[in-house]
Amino acid sequence: MTNKEFINVAGILTAVWEINFDDITLNVWYEMLKDLDYKQVYFSVEKLAAALTNRITPAHIRKACAELEAERKSTADMFIIVDNAIAKYGRYRVLEALEYIKKQDEITYMIIKALGFLNVCDNKTNFLKKQLDGLYKEVMTNVENQSVLPDKLKIELAKLKNQFEENALYLKAGEEYD
Repeated sequence: MTNKEFINVAGILTAVWEINFDDITLNVWYEMLKDLDYKQVYFSVEKLAAALTNRITPAHIRKACAELEAERKSTADMFIIVDNAIAKYGRYRVLEALEYIKKQDEITYMIIKALGFLNVCDNKTNFLKKQLDGLYKEVMTNVENQSVLPDKLKIELAKLKNQFEENALYLKAGEEYD
């Protein structure tokens, strides 16, 4: 989302929640939301305007965008994508089929790659339907939770995780760490 697009969103926020956007506040809100798609933010803010009665925060908008994305996708779409990949590439052109799936939906790609494309081909989709449905929901929840976090926070969390893992390795080896 560009700065000019966010100004349109800020107009709605000002009108509905009476937020006073000075230059600093506008920049802070923009920094927290700029990685999101403008149309999703716009529709999410409109949706929140109809339902949210208390003060709004960037976290509300990020969560609403993630929910909007989740509503757009379903496990039924996943089965259609997999069936199309099997029909188009067969069971032996695995890399091409996986590339096709990846272009269609990243979550479906992650699941099918983890399970193995040939395993999915060998088993009837109806047989795997319940398991795939559960996996899709689980992965979608993880993706939603990740999309709520701003990019800067994700980077900081990754650094902390790496530092924690390094410290755990030192402790396991019986060494001292800083």
